Amino acid sequence: MSQQDHDLVVVIDFGAQYAQLIARRVREAKVYSEIMPHTASTSEVLARRPKAILLSGGPSSVYEPGAPQLDAALVDSGTPVLGICYGFMAMAQVLRPRPSKLRPDQGFSLSYFALKKSRRVEG
Repeated sequence: MSQQDHDLVVVIDFGAQYAQLIARRVREAKVYSEIMPHTASTSEVLARRPKAILLSGGPSSVYEPGAPQLDAALVDSGTPVLGICYGFMAMAQVLRPRPSKLRPDQGFSLSYFALKKSRRVEG
């Protein structure tokens, strides 16, 4: 099957144990998916010509020194991007709002984002 024979969703693995589960659920929805490591370059990811990109979770905090970073060019590529857990926080850092740091006893945080008109959120 060639690349043009199907739509593709790329799952970027930031190290969470559930990247495989995410890819499997996408496949169960009858959509082809591939998992790529967070170390893959933006050009490598976009060369696959995905219809969408899912950013998985990871064992790190975006605040840890040396934590995996997201290339802003991936978000600006025009391909829809959805961040899950760590992937969402990495995307939020690229989009410039400030994710709130949780205390160890907190399970979740309600965050409000003020977005300016941007081609990132249009269309």
